[in-house]
Amino acid sequence: MKNILVITLGNSEIQIPAQVGYGFRIDEKKLLVKDGLPSIKIRENRNYHDFYLLTSPRHDGKLISENYPDFKDILHYPLITPLLNYLSDHQLIFDEVWWVFTNQEKEVPHFQFNDTLHYRTILQKHFQEKFPSVTYKDYAITEDVKNIDAQYTSFYGRALELLKEKEQIANIYLLPQGGIDQINHALTLQLIQLFKEKVHIYQCAEKSAVVELQFTNLFLSDLTKQNIIKHIKDYDFDKATGIILSNQYLSILSDYAAKRLSLLHKNIDDVNVEEAYKINWTSLTNLEQKKIKLTDLVYAFKIEMFQGKYNEALIKLFVIAENMYKLRLGNYFGEDIGLYFNKELRNKDDINEPWRNFLKVNFGEKRFNDLIKKKVIIVNPNTFTEVYLFRWLISDKGMKFSLNEEEIKRMHGIIEDMKKERNDIAHSLGSITKKEIDYLLTKKNSSIDELYQFIDTIVETQSFGIFNEIQQRILHFYGESS
Repeated sequence: MKNILVITLGNSEIQIPAQVGYGFRIDEKKLLVKDGLPSIKIRENRNYHDFYLLTSPRHDGKLISENYPDFKDILHYPLITPLLNYLSDHQLIFDEVWWVFTNQEKEVPHFQFNDTLHYRTILQKHFQEKFPSVTYKDYAITEDVKNIDAQYTSFYGRALELLKEKEQIANIYLLPQGGIDQINHALTLQLIQLFKEKVHIYQCAEKSAVVELQFTNLFLSDLTKQNIIKHIKDYDFDKATGIILSNQYLSILSDYAAKRLSLLHKNIDDVNVEEAYKINWTSLTNLEQKKIKLTDLVYAFKIEMFQGKYNEALIKLFVIAENMYKLRLGNYFGEDIGLYFNKELRNKDDINEPWRNFLKVNFGEKRFNDLIKKKVIIVNPNTFTEVYLFRWLISDKGMKFSLNEEEIKRMHGIIEDMKKERNDIAHSLGSITKKEIDYLLTKKNSSIDELYQFIDTIVETQSFGIFNEIQQRILHFYGESS
């Protein structure tokens, strides 16, 4: 594992003291002179009158770099030296230094004037004397230095190379303060995005103490919050669970919702959720368990439609259609109709005596013969048989229901058409779209809302049920609403 020090270089990184010494003097033309050495143009350092800056970091920096042994004793690094002392005091070592500097060779001379490429050379010579085992990498910025969009994109490309070393990098110590703001901001955001909490940002204003900023934590916290909000608004409870760290109960609740939507009811530990959400799975009868599973499957179907996962949603719809009549029949007769299924009977002419007896006893010989005449395969319980039986509960048994027999027949036919349409698309390696679903429903004088209402009526569901409640609970904690 290695620690990396990243420094962006600006015009203030190298300074000359007003009381220069070492045989140097500053003449009336603001030239730093010493016999036998090239003259260096210097300028006032804003309000810091005890130090000077180089007039042209590119031109004058080159002269100093070429004569570094003669100039090194008068060079001061007021932004970098305090950071080095801070790292040393806190026993924070670094193994590698990344220099971020400008070198606009393709630009006009006016823009090249303040390029810091020679500052990088000077500072590296200084570092090599103090830290002989440290290695170095350069990142030269050659164009669009004040275009934050271009810099953000450019840093991303370079960061992807560095990302290959991510597992080998323990910490990144970042001093993003020299030079141009657009470069500093783009670099900071990209490093945090890719290396996250490994990035430690430092600030060192001239003549001020070094401080480690909390920006990384604050930025990641806000980023995590926005991710949580996005996932919860999309009902992606499984994606949100692992990043809800600021409220343990909401993390438990999100995980609970995710497991129910994935029909992992046997894996749910609802000890820590409030009473309104408990299902006490092992204490439920087989029919009660199936009722909860079907209910959650309906909500999962609607949520996947909401998320635009139409193929997955329709598969769930067809499973719902295969089970919703069966469950209503089971509740009416007080027994699990699915238990009449005999997997050993595979041929359409096979006789399933218990299932035939159930049909005759509960619906009579006439309705049994109606199924035969309609050529409905009655070897085992199946959707075609069950939809007839469910309709006959209304017409023959007087079961109170808000939909009549014809409405049930019509909507069941629509679902069967959707199954055929989806299967035809799947066989050609295609994927069904929302537009195709809407077209099919419109062609049948129906709509997605009518389909939802039909299923809700049979399964006794409503909207997104408890998943909407859990969504609102979590969003409210983060100051949001759906």
